[in-house]
Amino acid sequence: MASSARLDFADFARRSRPASWTWFDVLVARGPISADGFANATHYTFEESKHVNVAPHHFPAFKDRLLHSDCEHLCPPWLPEVDLQDVAEWSGPPSKRIKLMASSLKRTSSSFIDPNKWRFPGFLAREAALRTGCRSIMASWKSYRSGIRAWANFMNFLYPRSDHFVVTTDMIIAVSNAFQMASTFKEYYGHVRFGVRLLGLSLETVEPTVQQVLRGCRKGRPGRRLHRLRRKEVKRLVYYCIDNDRPDIARFFILARVGLFRVASELLPLQLSGQEHLDPASVAWHSRVAFDHQGKQVSIHLRKRKCHPASDTVTRHCSCHDVPDLFCFYHTVKTQVRGKQPRQPIWNFNLSQLITFFKKALLACGLPENSGLHAFRRGMATDLVASGSPLSFILHAGGWRSSAFMRYITASGLDEREAVDFTIAESDSGEE
Repeated sequence: MASSARLDFADFARRSRPASWTWFDVLVARGPISADGFANATHYTFEESKHVNVAPHHFPAFKDRLLHSDCEHLCPPWLPEVDLQDVAEWSGPPSKRIKLMASSLKRTSSSFIDPNKWRFPGFLAREAALRTGCRSIMASWKSYRSGIRAWANFMNFLYPRSDHFVVTTDMIIAVSNAFQMASTFKEYYGHVRFGVRLLGLSLETVEPTVQQVLRGCRKGRPGRRLHRLRRKEVKRLVYYCIDNDRPDIARFFILARVGLFRVASELLPLQLSGQEHLDPASVAWHSRVAFDHQGKQVSIHLRKRKCHPASDTVTRHCSCHDVPDLFCFYHTVKTQVRGKQPRQPIWNFNLSQLITFFKKALLACGLPENSGLHAFRRGMATDLVASGSPLSFILHAGGWRSSAFMRYITASGLDEREAVDFTIAESDSGEE
């Protein structure tokens, strides 16, 4: 075997890994791990069954390692594929635990320790904790995996002999040259930061450089036109949805506009009654919908919102007077939640499916293809300004709150349209 001094770090980490260990095992044992290996460990965490099915002998599932190590009590309660019978109970001093392990090994011949599956209890306890930590990125783990693999390519090209997660100022300066947008650089840096923190390392020395680069990217970025989907344009999109047998997405577009929602974080995860059957102090819910049928009013209570971390409520009245209104918020919500389970999202599509359909709809309706889903929110705010609505009403309706805006609101000659543009840019950056 070649000397480790002559190996690139990625090769050194790969050759150091035991044949029967996954990269997650290496991560738990604090062994040398490359960014590619860390990305594979992330993949293994969320799609363990695929690895186990391919090579069950070499890569035993976490539950199998718990069982063969007599550590069933360490099984995380959220692990979906685990169905452990006779979970071990342990109370009393450590000596009782040692006796329990000894008696279980003597009980049957099938209790023989399989070296490929057995682990030290402390090792398994650490793995359970790290798996729980990985759940913080459960909704976007594929993006993190992709970002960490991009970091691996960068390190293999410019710093092949360096540990991928011992990040230096020189590395940050070098990689920042690949980005023009502060938000993109910040996102990729966040992926690396997740890996560094999970490994128990620190980025304290490079944080000042990162913040300086982010400020520089923002200052040097040319202004870009923010597209707005006005009432007539949204109406065309709604009719396109109906013609293509997607009334659910038509309703989604209507609520995105009239409710001034941030689509990804507020509207898409909407629940009929997310708090039902949960402890009052629980945070494992997103929203709940309440109807006032006599007053023809609907209130959507969001457990948290970007500028209102405690909670916020979006309330709208029925806008149907003499004739039905296509954009009636009350009837749109009422139709969409009919027959839905309380704690499940009221929409049957995910963000990726929504964006794919949205882009096709924009193209078919002759609208700018680079319009984001945030264009509904900007368009509604613009229409409210044009209709003469007070600025305070617009900011309250959209849930905007910008301390920077408040410093300029009393400036003489400030145009309301400019004020709304400024507030959107300050409060909703990164919300596309």
